[in-house]
Amino acid sequence: MVSRAVFASLMFVSLAGTAQTDRDPASAVSVPPNALPSAPAAPSAPGVSAENDTELNRLRRELEATRKDMRDQISELRGQVATQSVAQGWQQEWVEEKKKLELFTIDGYLRVRPDLFNKFDLNRPATVNPDGSLSSLYPPSLLPGERTQAGVNTRFRFEPTLNLSEDIRIRTQMDILDNVIWGSTPEFAFRSDQSHALYLFTNQTAPRANANALVNSLSFRRVWGEVNTPVGLLRFGRMGDHWGLGMLYNNGNCLDCDYGDTVDRLHFVTEPLPGYFITPMISIGGTGPSYTHPWGGQPFNLSNSNSVIDFTVEFARKENAQQSRVKADNGIPVINYGLRFTYRSQKYDSTTGYDSLQAQNTVGQNAVASDGVSPTQVLRNAALFVPDVWAKFESKHLRLETEVAGQLGTVGNRDILRNDGPGGTILRYGGVMQGEGKFLDSALRVGLEVGFASGDNSSTSPNALGSFFFNRDYRPDMILWREILGPITNAVYARPSIRYEIIDGLSVFGGVMYSRAVHAAITPSGQNKNLGAETTVGARFETDDGFFVSLTWDVLFPFSGLANTTVANAPSLDIAQALRGLAGIRF
Repeated sequence: MVSRAVFASLMFVSLAGTAQTDRDPASAVSVPPNALPSAPAAPSAPGVSAENDTELNRLRRELEATRKDMRDQISELRGQVATQSVAQGWQQEWVEEKKKLELFTIDGYLRVRPDLFNKFDLNRPATVNPDGSLSSLYPPSLLPGERTQAGVNTRFRFEPTLNLSEDIRIRTQMDILDNVIWGSTPEFAFRSDQSHALYLFTNQTAPRANANALVNSLSFRRVWGEVNTPVGLLRFGRMGDHWGLGMLYNNGNCLDCDYGDTVDRLHFVTEPLPGYFITPMISIGGTGPSYTHPWGGQPFNLSNSNSVIDFTVEFARKENAQQSRVKADNGIPVINYGLRFTYRSQKYDSTTGYDSLQAQNTVGQNAVASDGVSPTQVLRNAALFVPDVWAKFESKHLRLETEVAGQLGTVGNRDILRNDGPGGTILRYGGVMQGEGKFLDSALRVGLEVGFASGDNSSTSPNALGSFFFNRDYRPDMILWREILGPITNAVYARPSIRYEIIDGLSVFGGVMYSRAVHAAITPSGQNKNLGAETTVGARFETDDGFFVSLTWDVLFPFSGLANTTVANAPSLDIAQALRGLAGIRF
């Protein structure tokens, strides 16, 4: 920057001096300052009055003063040029130090989410289980007759990145007070005296696992490294996993998400042609029990045969969101698409789970069977193939996007604990299609989403081999699937919607979602396919500096597919409502 300023100044002064050379050669900047003589007082010209002569002398003096100022500026500029080589080294060090300070970057958000749920039990009688216990679609209140639940929860997601150089970086993601309900961690949980033994006399303290909460107040979710190489980007570590619309693989990074897929993975992204990417990956989905020496140190797996290993490759044609938006706004259609294919396998599974302490207590104590296999091991012999196709078309006035996936394979034994459990063929499939028309310079958007997930009417177990499950963070609604039934499965749904941006940052929206089961036998009613219709209205405001706030009101009209047909003369189902707020700061 200094060198450019010096060069520009010299050019300006040189041009100014050249313009004056035709009138007075002494004003040229190429002449050393000491060689410029003082302007002598010229004799008065014949016929010039004394008054005019005085004015002429004043003008000459002003010209001489101007010349002196120019000499001083030229001298200063020459001194700067002479010391430029010395200053340049310091400047480079300063810039490098400045880069080091900027290479530590942070991202994330703080959110606060108030909720009010009304009649989520739908007035549906509880089901009596064979053992005499009761089960319901939604947990009832602790007090009879109370059918409204309200609360506020918070999350601070912090994502610092340490850039060790332009090509090497370490990225992390952590959650602080993740979904902690306001008022849920009273300090009396850590006090032995009785002065704070009631909620009435207590305040809050930090959540601590197995003391006053299920998890600690700080959770390190992910950490992975990234290295830019001449042929692509290498990533390794524990990271988020996302593909397409997030129907099957969803990293949970949206502002209203709660889960997110996390994988231990090594993958490499290469771009053989501009805009075309090939990404091979290896992931470890599970290892089985591990063991740690009594004196501590490095743990290790007790058996490699327990491992669930993924081999994945992605082929994609994709432009980043900014490029797509610019092209679409200028009337250039954008087409992105991709195929993701995963092969996953597991030979043995463990009946003791993945608890290293449990494995440590049992190792060496369990006798092995005649075939040399520990009785804690179940022969799974499972293989799974997962193709997932995604495509997106976007223009100035239209967006069409779809994702279709399948899960195909075999499992020798799907029983959790026994070696003689039934096996079977895995055949699951599902898909989503979204369409959106943009009008009034994209201020008005009208959309339609349809989705499908296969169901398995041979079993109500979560291990049913024909039931396809959407990702838990893929949420087109607020009540039926998100809060009552769980991930979308055994269903087809349609959701028209509308959104209008009133002013920059402020928008209102609405929609209706109808859900219907594929197989009536595995609905809550066991007889009817119609599940329900859900309406949504809301408003959202967001500023350029990261503040956001939204309010959404949902109403669920339950249909006969949610009724409890095992109870005689059961009352009619009630309408459920939800009011959800979301506020926070994104950075």
